[in-house]
Amino acid sequence: MFLEKILYATDFSETSASALGYVIQLRTAGCKEVILVHVLDTRKTEEVLAEPSGGDEPSGEYERQIAGRILNNARQELKTIERSLEEEQFLVRTFLVNGNPSREI
Repeated sequence: MFLEKILYATDFSETSASALGYVIQLRTAGCKEVILVHVLDTRKTEEVLAEPSGGDEPSGEYERQIAGRILNNARQELKTIERSLEEEQFLVRTFLVNGNPSREI
């Protein structure tokens, strides 16, 4: 088998979802393991956190809440993808990292 392990990096877009279908097809070609990666793009996170809260939260609390939501959403999305791959009998290793996607991947 020429390809037993594949890296699947996702940004949770429709394009990434389409690519997942191709990854799943590789199972029939003998692929056994998927390295699942999502990079929390710190540039985008910083843009979101720079927006004013519009509320009465103490300084820093708004940022912590938003950062926590972003992280939890990414974890949930990754878990959903991980389960889908495991149902197709792939061994899955999942990574969630912060940074610039082009550098981290």
